[in-house]
Amino acid sequence: VRSLPEGRRTRYVSPRGTGPGSDEDWPMSLGEAVLQARPGDRYWLLSGDYEGGYSLSASGTAADPIVYRAAPGARARVLGGLFITGEHNWVWGLEVTDPDDSYDGDSIYAAARGTVLVNNVLHDEGFDTSLASWNKPDQIVYGNVVYHGHHNIYTQNTADAGLRYFV
Repeated sequence: VRSLPEGRRTRYVSPRGTGPGSDEDWPMSLGEAVLQARPGDRYWLLSGDYEGGYSLSASGTAADPIVYRAAPGARARVLGGLFITGEHNWVWGLEVTDPDDSYDGDSIYAAARGTVLVNNVLHDEGFDTSLASWNKPDQIVYGNVVYHGHHNIYTQNTADAGLRYFV
């Protein structure tokens, strides 16, 4: 898998965050992080349950992706889903689940160039798909654990869309 680029701006996120995200003692919410995201941002998600669906529509670049990653030792759970349409977003080390089937969508829906999904745990998503990877190039899906889903993994690819990697 690609090495993690040095972040241009580091922010901390908590389910109860109301601050600017400048440190672990004053984290921001995930909703606010998604709204403020720009190329090169690294968001460390602290332990807790992040409820709802989040649309990652801001785009990073190949050299400066937007990274959403569980903080070291943290169990960051999204109770809902992630809808990724912005290019070059990385999601790393998160648990995504929807055991009550309250979110209308896939656990992770990746429909953008350069999406990188690393070491996530996706389970119990209800009736939709745990991991959906659509016909966009340069996606990497590496080391994810997927179980108890209606459709655990759903992917599409055509030769003219470029390469994607599932490991």
